[in-house]
Amino acid sequence: MLLGQFAYALRNQIRHTIWMEAVAIGVVGLIMGFGAGAVMLRHVFGHDGEHRGRGVSMDDVAENAEIVVAFGGLTQRTSQ
Repeated sequence: MLLGQFAYALRNQIRHTIWMEAVAIGVVGLIMGFGAGAVMLRHVFGHDGEHRGRGVSMDDVAENAEIVVAFGGLTQRTSQ
């Protein structure tokens, strides 16, 4: 009976360790994803100082973009 309890405890300990490892990997991935997202957003939208006081104009977009994907269309009101 003691051997059965030991095997059960060992199995639970291994299961617990695997879950802890999975959660740790998930948390590290989440943190890295947020960090990479913050860096990418800065590159996508540009530095704050470059466009302070004005939005990105369509002329700027036409100069710097090869393709523009717009969901919902582009209107004069939103193009500034």
